[in-house]
Amino acid sequence: MTQYATPDLIGAVVYEGHDPGDDPGWRDSGATTRTLYSRWSRHLSGIAALRMALLHRDGQAPTLFELLAGARRHQAYVEHADGRIGGLNLAPFADYVRISHALPADVHSEMTTDDVVDLLDGGHMVMASASKETGRRPKRDPGKIEDHMVLAIGHEAGHIHFRNPAGHTKQAREAVLPVSRFAAHFDGQGVSLDLPGSPRPYIPPPADPKLRRGKPQNAQELAARMRERIEDGRWASDQTYTKAQLADLFDVAQETVTTALAILRHKGLVETRSKIGTRPKIANRSWTTPDGLSHSAHITRTLRARIAEGKYPAGDALPSQVELAREFEVARSVIQYALQPLKSNGLITRPPRSNRFVVTAVKDEESAR
Repeated sequence: MTQYATPDLIGAVVYEGHDPGDDPGWRDSGATTRTLYSRWSRHLSGIAALRMALLHRDGQAPTLFELLAGARRHQAYVEHADGRIGGLNLAPFADYVRISHALPADVHSEMTTDDVVDLLDGGHMVMASASKETGRRPKRDPGKIEDHMVLAIGHEAGHIHFRNPAGHTKQAREAVLPVSRFAAHFDGQGVSLDLPGSPRPYIPPPADPKLRRGKPQNAQELAARMRERIEDGRWASDQTYTKAQLADLFDVAQETVTTALAILRHKGLVETRSKIGTRPKIANRSWTTPDGLSHSAHITRTLRARIAEGKYPAGDALPSQVELAREFEVARSVIQYALQPLKSNGLITRPPRSNRFVVTAVKDEESAR
């Protein structure tokens, strides 16, 4: 699975300057014209990585250009006025992945290879921003790293297994590198994908755009659309949206979103927290815990108590964010939010090039009050 229609022609395209539009198999990509394929095929590494993940989960997936069309509707690509195509915009791309494919996706704007390893060990795949030469000529200096994604799929014995959608040989496409060498090609950004264990059949959209429903016409219709997404899993329980984000996703006014959310809250389907947003309500669990605190505040209090009791002595590393998220049954973003007060009060610190917070003290100003 590559970003090009014919894998055997990748070497000629990337190293010999051949026009990808000369690929006789261009129609297999889902492109409607040869010109469209030629223009976009060099920019589809992220789309190809997503397609690989969907094929892994479902056994089938939309074509590259069907996926591209959805990503562009979410403004996931920067398209300049002069016709140039910029890199993949990770935040709207992750929105597209979550909303259109019911695939939990988190953006990581700053991450180390240790973070990648933690996520892989936790059962995730990671779309990592990396050099196009990753896996192709890994011993060479990658130079400037830009506009390319590889799909990291596993970690074993200090090596990262990954797929490079622009690999010119089978070995380059299905590659393995030591973590330290992968780090030389990785620029510290990516999108983690939390793939469910059971496959879900892919249902293609109607071929005729006129058959697709338009935007909701009122708050009642918007509430019904949101409820559909909650019930079929497209709006997962760990996905939180602001009113502005929902208004953008459904192409409606924020006032309409406000009314629709009130309808859903009345039915007990969603819950809203100030300055955070709205998410589906989880059965037998809400944003508050038995002690009346938010989940992040509860986790902060619990970790502070563990440090004070000596469970996490000074100099020891805390469990990874993936491990803490699994323990407290929350999204990793909640763990990140919960760690901030401990960091601000001097209880923990994150050493350079490390993905773990280390305990630096056993008392802080907050615990002394």
